[in-house]
Amino acid sequence: MSEHRQCPSRNARTAPAAPAFVLGALVFVAFAGFDGAKALSSNITAGTKTSAAFEPQFSKPLTTRLNQTGRVLTLPMPLKDDASTLGDVIVRISADDRISIALADLIDRTRRTLDDATRAQLAQLDAQNGFAPIETIVAAGVPIRFDPGLQELRIEPAVDQRQTSDISVAPRYIPQLSSSLARPAIWSGYLNVIAGLDHDWGANSGGSTAAQDGATSGRLELEGALRLYDVVIENRALYDGAVDAFSCPVEATCDYRHRSGLKRESTRLVYDLPASHIRVQVGDTTAIGTALQRSVDTLGLSIEKSAQKLAPGSTRVASARTSLRIDRPSEVDVMVNGVTLQRLTLRPGTYNIRDLPLATGANIIDLAITDDTGARRVETVTTFAASSMLAPGAFEWSAAAGLQSYLRDNQRTYDDYDSLIATGLARYGLSETVTVEGHVQGDRTAQMAGAGLVAETSWGVFGLGAALSASEPGAGYAGDVFWDLTNYRGLLPVRSESLRLSAEYRSPDFHRPGFPASAGSGVFYPEYDYRLRFAGSFSVGLDDGTSATLSARYQFSDEEIDGLSPFALNGDRYGADLTLARALTPSISGSLLAGYSNESYLHFANNETPNDGAFRAMVRLHIRPDDHTTVNAGYDTLDRLATVSGYRTHGEGAGRWDAAIDVQNFDVTERTAAGGSLSYTGNRAELRVSHHADIAGTDLAQSKTGGVQRTSLRAGSSIAFADGVVGIGAPVRGNAFALVHPHPSLAGRAIAAGSFDAARGYADDYGPAVVGDLPAYSPSSIPIDVADLPVGYSLGAGAFDLNPPYRAGYALEVGSASSVSVYGTLLNADGTPVELASGFAQPRGGRAAVGADARATRIAVFTNAKGRFGAEGLAPGPWVVEVDDGTRPLRFEFTVPPGADGLHRTGDLKPSNGDAK
Repeated sequence: MSEHRQCPSRNARTAPAAPAFVLGALVFVAFAGFDGAKALSSNITAGTKTSAAFEPQFSKPLTTRLNQTGRVLTLPMPLKDDASTLGDVIVRISADDRISIALADLIDRTRRTLDDATRAQLAQLDAQNGFAPIETIVAAGVPIRFDPGLQELRIEPAVDQRQTSDISVAPRYIPQLSSSLARPAIWSGYLNVIAGLDHDWGANSGGSTAAQDGATSGRLELEGALRLYDVVIENRALYDGAVDAFSCPVEATCDYRHRSGLKRESTRLVYDLPASHIRVQVGDTTAIGTALQRSVDTLGLSIEKSAQKLAPGSTRVASARTSLRIDRPSEVDVMVNGVTLQRLTLRPGTYNIRDLPLATGANIIDLAITDDTGARRVETVTTFAASSMLAPGAFEWSAAAGLQSYLRDNQRTYDDYDSLIATGLARYGLSETVTVEGHVQGDRTAQMAGAGLVAETSWGVFGLGAALSASEPGAGYAGDVFWDLTNYRGLLPVRSESLRLSAEYRSPDFHRPGFPASAGSGVFYPEYDYRLRFAGSFSVGLDDGTSATLSARYQFSDEEIDGLSPFALNGDRYGADLTLARALTPSISGSLLAGYSNESYLHFANNETPNDGAFRAMVRLHIRPDDHTTVNAGYDTLDRLATVSGYRTHGEGAGRWDAAIDVQNFDVTERTAAGGSLSYTGNRAELRVSHHADIAGTDLAQSKTGGVQRTSLRAGSSIAFADGVVGIGAPVRGNAFALVHPHPSLAGRAIAAGSFDAARGYADDYGPAVVGDLPAYSPSSIPIDVADLPVGYSLGAGAFDLNPPYRAGYALEVGSASSVSVYGTLLNADGTPVELASGFAQPRGGRAAVGADARATRIAVFTNAKGRFGAEGLAPGPWVVEVDDGTRPLRFEFTVPPGADGLHRTGDLKPSNGDAK
């Protein structure tokens, strides 16, 4: 700045005071620097002796004019809204400094700031050649100003002139997929083989052809899947022996005769379109239905769009939206049920805070607003959510058609060719708070169509449904309604109350399609013909840790209904009770129920009508003495039913033991049902032994007086293949599997999929590990542990990252030829270390020269202050290290010898390109 100043002239006028002059000198020092200070120091000395006027003069006259060119300037200028830059707009500055703005630019840059009405006012302004004076824009009600210091335009609209902004605070689930996902095999498959023996100790096992004095028979179950690219073929079949292994449920009636022989249970082809969430099935399929529809198996075609199946985790959770008006710059803490989700910094405006994640039931949303003056206020909204809601615009649907089918005595059976059935269902998220659905179903016995909706409101979650049917008896209709008000604050200050009410009506001629298949299986569950049903419950948490639930229900029977089921039961059913539950000790919890009811199902064994009501009491205990053991016990006076069950597990993964026992004594029918099992899951197989008894009285020795006593032994294994790798392991239970096998460099070493303490499978001398519990379309990982791993051997990430398609198989090789870790020292040509340099190592020629998995690779290399470096993941063969120490590139060469295992020392390396200091 000093070069633009001229030295002040000295005259006879004397400075009025030295201190003021010294202060001016200090300012000059700050701007002029040390040299100027020295000169000024001499002047100060002279100034104390001689008077001088300090009147700075400049080489050019100072001016506040923007445009000094004498012509119109056209230039881009930034437009800002508070601290946000909206973009550049074209500005014209006239010779007299009048500013005009290109209206088209201004309207475009403010499309997300100004509301439609304000932008429409701008569009109606008179503009000369597209430019409007800034004064005209301000007069139209749009506050905008020019900042000459920053050379920018600033727009400052009122709150009502701003667009309503959407802000999402939901922790959206985005699968964290690894960038190095393992690839599924193109061709893969597995076959589960479960062989067993069943011994009948002399009782007739529900229609078994076994002799009354006891019999033993074998059993063989086969379940497999074959995948080629994206097409999957699944099949289930078995050889059933003379002893029936199926036990008829207590509440059902079984009417079929067991026969031995080879039986096919199902066969189907599955093709998925994961990106569209669509699954296509051909063959033996099961249609998805609503509560009013029957879920019917068919031989035909099924197509469904389901994010729950093909993108689990990405399906919409219950969420909400609330509006917020901000008049001053503020910070907003968004809290749901007392948990802070996010802190937002907002300028004045109106905002929609959306995608608030809600729990099922009542949710308290608090918005704590602190403005720039420090003033704080809290806005509270209470809303209710249902887990069945869909996101706005989300669309799920399914359609299926085919011949009705069913399993009868484990044999897939098809009804007559005229018993075709078609089923359709569609659900759509109409808004954040409303989800609607429609459904149709029909066969030769009945046709039905219906619609419904679920709505979230500030008073709870409401649902409505209606359906019409047509059948041989005539036209019928049905409707239902429910109201859920859960986890709200009402009678007590804590948010722990729930109220649920529902009602359903069915006309006498209302019938659902799909009866032929449900009747053909030979296993009949009670079907209650009713015209009206009410149910309600109220739950509350008490201060002492006890929860109380009051519930009631009444079902009005309609004997005029033309029931189609052979196990249709008549008579009104009703009940009301109060339940108290609490934790008694850290390991024991219990509940006590008292009420009045006639709902015992045991009285219906011979199609009897319900008995009169009776007072009822039921006590239950849940005991968990440790993390591996669970015991449950209870007694219900309504059925005079006593139950005891227990479960214990030991170990994890391969090597796990499980034991279970269950005893039920029905005093009303003077029968006892008891069962127990012991199973072991190993690396290559599963073993299980079980016993089931259903006898008169409580004496297990009375087996020949009636009932069932049967002992079963099972041994299961699987054979799986993927990309030419074959393994034998425990049965595949998940929707995908993996074969983990060693690279030849790790041959002979035990490998655990997981850890050796809790392995999901072991690869050993008998073959690869079979990991058969992988979920489909969900990111997962298989960690790897290797026994006696050579020092320096590089396993890479030490885990395989997967996102398996349906029924996919993986061949995962542990280790590789690129497993050697090298270390050494890089020196300059004069022997000094190459200090703190970075670069990379790669095979000479760009590809590994040795190993079946030879591949192009670049490995990062760094040196320390002494020139030492290390790198892992190298394969045998010639290698090149290229580094740059900041002054020039250097090239070093070395060779990893064949058979190198773990660590390899390169020694001191000097540049091969002849560079020297």
